[in-house]
Amino acid sequence: MSLETLKKPNLHETDYGALMDKPAEDIAEAIRDWEPEERVLFLNRLDKERFADVFFLSDRDIKSSILGTLTNPEMVELLDELASDELVDTLQEMPANVVTALLKKIEPDRRKITNHLLRYPEESVGSLMSVDFVKVPPGSSRSQIRKSLLNINFDAEHLVDIYIVDKAERIQGIISLGDWVQDNRENVEDLIRTDFITVGAKEDQEVAADLFTKYHRLVLPVVDSEDRMVGIVTADDIFEVMEDEFYEDFTRVQGITDQEEEDYLDTPVKSFFKNRIVWLLILMVSASLTGMVISRFESVLAANVLLATFIPMLMGSSGNAGNQASSTVIRAVSLQEIEPKDSLEVVWKELRVGLVCGLVLGLVNFLRLTLFMKVDLMTSLAVSLTLVGCVTIAKIIGGGLPLIATKLGQDPAVMAGPLLTTVADTLTLLLFFTISSSLIGL
Repeated sequence: MSLETLKKPNLHETDYGALMDKPAEDIAEAIRDWEPEERVLFLNRLDKERFADVFFLSDRDIKSSILGTLTNPEMVELLDELASDELVDTLQEMPANVVTALLKKIEPDRRKITNHLLRYPEESVGSLMSVDFVKVPPGSSRSQIRKSLLNINFDAEHLVDIYIVDKAERIQGIISLGDWVQDNRENVEDLIRTDFITVGAKEDQEVAADLFTKYHRLVLPVVDSEDRMVGIVTADDIFEVMEDEFYEDFTRVQGITDQEEEDYLDTPVKSFFKNRIVWLLILMVSASLTGMVISRFESVLAANVLLATFIPMLMGSSGNAGNQASSTVIRAVSLQEIEPKDSLEVVWKELRVGLVCGLVLGLVNFLRLTLFMKVDLMTSLAVSLTLVGCVTIAKIIGGGLPLIATKLGQDPAVMAGPLLTTVADTLTLLLFFTISSSLIGL
């Protein structure tokens, strides 16, 4: 049975089995539109661990609905099944009164840890980390490590590494669980790695994402300001951060001032209006620059009406060329491959790329106009030379604007979209009419 079929509410009793065999992610998606009573009736058929997985993967409103239908013992059982980072993420989504009520249902030791994690800023590594990890003192033997592993009660995703931690809670080394399993020697000293990477608990989540990307790790230990280990952050958590950052950058490139976090259908029209109107107003005003250029060269267009038909193609080509360059540079900046001090090198590279791309486009366009469209030689030459120039200029601007924004401490994605389009369009028109006036003699 397909997932789309299983999303339909009021499933027959025999259909539950098909859904129960699906991954937790698919179950969370399928039950989203069910009635609360039917949803909980189904979830109660799952074992505790699977119930907790589906609950954590559900939307905020669904979580609230599920919690509202549980008895106190069921709620305590559910909260106990959530990993520490999952519990914190859930509490951060809930209203303050709900958080207070839920914290009262958590056993005291865990409540203390949870309260500590909740005090970290929302976008920090500390708010993302888990305190579920295996640590052993220096000099531990294989049998001592085995005993520690047997006493754990958290998810396998936190069992990537074993941390050698001294009395001051500082990491002395790391043993990969895979290495530990494959090597049967009682003495594990040879398995200890000291080339480990850590991330600060108060660092922005993007810092952790950069480290995961650079060093290709599945888990990173998290330390406080005194270099004491306080938790770990896992790759699956970072994937969500990367997804959120990508969407945030995408919305900014499109001229949306704030990330719209709610589902599309649940987002009020007022929110869409507030998030979009600012850049729409800026673009409307800035677009008048292109109108002024066209007005300035109105006599040129009047003398050769055919020129107007090439304006959309030229503006589109320059915009596409600039967006290609800006996307590449923004990615390089985010991965810390380049910095503002590399601006001249970036401009020089984009200049060469722009010239090569522009020459190819210009040549193809010239042949198209003269051979297939039978446009006169001078007009074809004017359009093609403009194409070479505007693509080159757009590449330079697209590569330079993100670095200027970074230098000024601004988000490069903001300058990469709307501002780039406005500047590129205006310069393209100026170049087109100037070249046309000179070659055609208008």
